[in-house]
Amino acid sequence: MYNLQRTIPNVEDLLSMTPDMLSIYLLRELARSRQADYFDRNFLPQITDAPGYPRDRRDEVEDAVVAAFHLLEQRGLVRAAREHVNAKNGKMMLTGKGEHMLDASDEKILEWQRAAEFPVSLLHPKIAEVSGVEFRSGEYVKAIMNAYKEVEIAAHESARLDPEFEQKHGHLYGRPSMRQAFHPKTGPLTDKDPGTDEGEREGMSNLFDGAVALYRNSSIHEKGPYTAVETREILMFASLLLRTVETAVVRVGSP
Repeated sequence: MYNLQRTIPNVEDLLSMTPDMLSIYLLRELARSRQADYFDRNFLPQITDAPGYPRDRRDEVEDAVVAAFHLLEQRGLVRAAREHVNAKNGKMMLTGKGEHMLDASDEKILEWQRAAEFPVSLLHPKIAEVSGVEFRSGEYVKAIMNAYKEVEIAAHESARLDPEFEQKHGHLYGRPSMRQAFHPKTGPLTDKDPGTDEGEREGMSNLFDGAVALYRNSSIHEKGPYTAVETREILMFASLLLRTVETAVVRVGSP
């Protein structure tokens, strides 16, 4: 039997939770009550009809739990059973990512809540597209790497680097392409306005080279985990870089 009251006995506590926070408790309850790795999709009545929650708050509880469950589905933490018999009977199961979340500490849950409170609409739309789900799911390293890969691709493709450069360096992207795209004297994306001195141009080249070196290289991320706050700021920086590329394209003309 599914019973959220085991961990959230007070209905006011349940209703005061954000959908993100409640989704973690719901995930744990679904895992605790499953049988042979499966749980029923039609679990809601057992939760809303629990005797400890006031009858006059049933609709509010239902709305809160439904919103939390939708987040679990959206973030790939639960899925429908693929086996024919179980799928036909409306059975569901946790994904590998969902199983990993079960062992999260309260501190980690707080991290997810902080991530969830950040409006990804503040990010560049492309960064939000490639990193938003990972950020909200607590996959901070993946969110960061996806974002800076997008910056890398945008700068390289916008600069239209010549085939000889690509052949010389043996790959299409990476730090060399950032240096080439924003080279202080010859970079296709470099601001060559007479009012921009060489120091500024060199700084822009260093900025993109350093960002890719720090956040695109997977070995860098092995040094330690990022917090939600750190990841948010790193993604905001990626958004700034991507907008800088777009501004450069407008300045020099679309490729």
